[in-house]
Amino acid sequence: MISYFGSKVYINFDFCYQYKVNDMKMEITIDYNLSCTSHEEAGTKIVRHVQHFDSTIWIRCSDTDVLIIMLRNIDSFVQIYMKIGVVAILYKCYININKLYDILGKSLCMSLPGFHAFTSCD
Repeated sequence: MISYFGSKVYINFDFCYQYKVNDMKMEITIDYNLSCTSHEEAGTKIVRHVQHFDSTIWIRCSDTDVLIIMLRNIDSFVQIYMKIGVVAILYKCYININKLYDILGKSLCMSLPGFHAFTSCD
């Protein structure tokens, strides 16, 4: 598992659970600093988590809301990639969110959440 995920995996539901391999055994703990019980939407929880890390981030999600929120808040993030796809075997795509931000520009990325909500794609 370490070679695939790295040293830690975080899963957020009611609390933020940290899964870590230590001496070939799985340890599960609750990280209360990353638990965001007041956030109902997964997209805002993902952004809150990403802001706490300082390494390359890989997000697996097919929700455009998450991409839009990430582009809006990219100023505070390190290198971020988003893996999207309907079925892993049939179609998958990796989006370099930082590069997309550079191409679109800051002003467009800042306006995307309003446009996204206005078009009823939210």
